[in-house]
Amino acid sequence: MDLRTFFLMVLLFSSALAAPAQDITFRVVDPRGGAVPAAMLEIQSVNASLRVFSGVTDAEGSLTLKADLPLEVQVTAPGFDSLRQKVEHNTPGGIR
Repeated sequence: MDLRTFFLMVLLFSSALAAPAQDITFRVVDPRGGAVPAAMLEIQSVNASLRVFSGVTDAEGSLTLKADLPLEVQVTAPGFDSLRQKVEHNTPGGIR
């Protein structure tokens, strides 16, 4: 089977600058920009050894949670290479 690479676009939205945790929306897309549903995300705080959260993307390839930055995200999905990405900043428009 030919494995394809996929991309993680991280959309970060913060409701309050002073709040320690932020609402973060992760969107997993393929190289053409199509949503990757049922992708598994394991999200870990960079400043702590405990896993913060794990979950599966919805039909639109999205998963939202509340967490503190920076984070390290591991993404896996059938038919795609796995991806590990560090998320350090609340960047408007997302990270690809």
